[in-house]
Amino acid sequence: MAKIVKKKASRRPRSAIIPGRRGKVNLAGDSIIKVIVVEDRGYIGYKGRQLVRVRYADPDSDPESSFEVAAEDLVLDKVRG
Repeated sequence: MAKIVKKKASRRPRSAIIPGRRGKVNLAGDSIIKVIVVEDRGYIGYKGRQLVRVRYADPDSDPESSFEVAAEDLVLDKVRG
């Protein structure tokens, strides 16, 4: 007879951070920049923090320039529809 194995529940909640979402990041005090999420890097940061790769939302900026921020520093815009 086969042994039934229960699947463990995920310890972390499912993320609403998906590529293409727009948001804002507060950098160094009062400078708030608009960004677009490029990639959810997962929980690989310091002490298991979730990292997110973003790029500037400004159409004049270089599309190849991206950087990583902690997910807790990212404020996502509300989804329309």
